[in-house]
Amino acid sequence: MDHGHRPTTPEPKRDVDRRPAPASLRLNVILSFSLATLILLGLSGCQTIKVSKQQSPVALISYDVLAREFNQHLLGLDQLAATMTMRFEWFDKDKKRTQQADGRLAVRIPSYLRLSVTHIAKPGFILWAGSNPHRYWLFDLRDKKKLHFGRQAGARTRSAGILQGMLDPRQVPWLLGIMPLDEKYGTESPTVSEHNGHYMVDLPSQQCRLWIDPLSYQAVRVDLFNDQGKSFMTAWLSKFKPVDIAGRPPNGRTRIASAIKITWADGKQQLQLRLSPASLRNHGIGDNQFDFDRLMDYFKVPIEHQVNLDIPESE
Repeated sequence: MDHGHRPTTPEPKRDVDRRPAPASLRLNVILSFSLATLILLGLSGCQTIKVSKQQSPVALISYDVLAREFNQHLLGLDQLAATMTMRFEWFDKDKKRTQQADGRLAVRIPSYLRLSVTHIAKPGFILWAGSNPHRYWLFDLRDKKKLHFGRQAGARTRSAGILQGMLDPRQVPWLLGIMPLDEKYGTESPTVSEHNGHYMVDLPSQQCRLWIDPLSYQAVRVDLFNDQGKSFMTAWLSKFKPVDIAGRPPNGRTRIASAIKITWADGKQQLQLRLSPASLRNHGIGDNQFDFDRLMDYFKVPIEHQVNLDIPESE
């Protein structure tokens, strides 16, 4: 899909919108979607791991200054492409399990996402997850092809057995530490506090909290909150590497985390992402990667295997 080929797209088959999904199937699908796109179900609890060895208190600054400095280090990074490896660890009946795969990531801030997964020893895609401003989707290409999709507008308000607190793909840039901060809060600006030698800021409208290094102004930790205000996921960001920005000399001015460790509040799951430093760039991202209809035509999932997650089970 990255070579610019635009497959012919037939008129989408709207019959799929009438196909409901059983609640148990939906939950299994969302768990798979969590692994592929970091779209996860809300869990209770909170973690208290230190973000770094830095302990010296820092002088507090206003949110306006923090936002300006934070955005300055991300200047020019309106989109990101990278190749990566993924390692997922979890416990099944008290036994630790591990799964590893290769992947490709493409993000256009704020709503576009492509995350494709390939097996480390086999050709072709096994999962392709993504979103645009209107929809999000998961193509499961293992064995019998399956497609699950939903509308962005309903990503946080679904029913039929789906737990509250589910995230949508637009949260992914926050987890990667590449989402610019709003500099126009005015008199209602968030409060900046100090924690373990870092600036800490809560963003209620985004349901997240950032820990920002006072020297580099890079986010080193991101907590995401569910609808009950509890932290259910934490991203630890490290090993910052330069991004190739189109039209700019390769001076390393813009740097992002190449190592991202995602932990769940229950302590039983962990996802590690390793972005290849040589692949980090903000250009060469084709529109086809975010075109749901063209992806439908390209992967040719049978209509009986397509499920609209927005349709309640009772309908």
